Amino acid sequence: MTICAKTLSPVTVPFKLSTGFNDRSEAFRNLLDAINTEGGDAFSASGTEEVDIEYTTIEDDERRLRLFVWHDLQADSEIRFHVYPNSVAIAETCLKDLDEKDAGKLEEQVQTLSIAQVRESFRRFIEALKTLTGKISHPLLDIDSAALTRQGTPRIFWTSRALLLTPRQLKDEQTGQLVTDWLAHTERPEEASAIIEGTRDYSMTWLNYVLVSDDIDGTDERIDAMILAQYCYTAQDSCNLKLKEAIADAYRENHILEAREGLEQSRIAARLHQVAVNEQMNYLTRRKRKLLDEIFKSWEYEELVENGRRMIEICSDRLEEANRRRAVLSSKRTDFLLAAISLFTVFELFLFLTQFSRELVSQPILEYQDEGPSFFLSRIARLDAAAPPA
Repeated sequence: MTICAKTLSPVTVPFKLSTGFNDRSEAFRNLLDAINTEGGDAFSASGTEEVDIEYTTIEDDERRLRLFVWHDLQADSEIRFHVYPNSVAIAETCLKDLDEKDAGKLEEQVQTLSIAQVRESFRRFIEALKTLTGKISHPLLDIDSAALTRQGTPRIFWTSRALLLTPRQLKDEQTGQLVTDWLAHTERPEEASAIIEGTRDYSMTWLNYVLVSDDIDGTDERIDAMILAQYCYTAQDSCNLKLKEAIADAYRENHILEAREGLEQSRIAARLHQVAVNEQMNYLTRRKRKLLDEIFKSWEYEELVENGRRMIEICSDRLEEANRRRAVLSSKRTDFLLAAISLFTVFELFLFLTQFSRELVSQPILEYQDEGPSFFLSRIARLDAAAPPA
């Protein structure tokens, strides 16, 4: 009996929107409409309609963080790229007719096939993006044309893999053992027995998942929740990596400017991302919200977010310390310049008094109103300008 598997692989893509874009604006809806129109059958964007009244349905998500989905129509098997605003996409592949029953070998086989498919489809995806962005000129787009041209092999962060099983397949003893071995090293391996007994229909904790459904080819909100979770984690992790780079620059000499720019960009991106995630949670179906909360808790997502905040503080403190050192150095330089200016002023005053007193002594008519020559000016006039006064 063959089984099916679905993989999810976060990848970096050269497509993003300008910082701080408003997803409620008419300009945003116009952009999604343009993607649907110019992208053809391969591109599918949702949320293009203007919503006057929210929460009109509880059966589907009211809003989505995802911008669009690209379907590889030329691939031999089903593969889609779920594209999000922060240069992140989740590549979803579906592998069918797998007959390997050893969990370790199946895990290796699934990853090998999936990575090969993602890399092959990624080239076609980049060409489709080039064609699309050539047709669309929109103020919300923030695309580096050079980066789009350079894209070759995609950066795949990881590949998570889910076995798609039917209740009928679970009655097979060999498949039951596969499920047990498949989940053995996840966070909750005990969920395997509950799945086999039929009291639980999924396990999604750490990289190896199992989903049970009578319709394994249909839309599954558990997969949708996992796609969203992987985007949220990947985008936050990318912000943290950039913050690490900013910290490294902050502790290197003559890289303060780069650190300040990196911190500012990463801090804004991280905060806007977290705002978007928190807002998105309000528009999910209740079951999907519950699934997402479970996944985030399993992955310690809040710790990842908090770690980003700590890195912002570390980098900010380092930059403030550098600013204080520069302020002290600038203050010393200013004091030195003021002292030098004062010295030259005194010297100039001395020269002026010397010149004036000599001129006055040599021309007595200038002091005709005085009873006699000035003792002070006469004294100065007799000083030797070539040697310091005794």
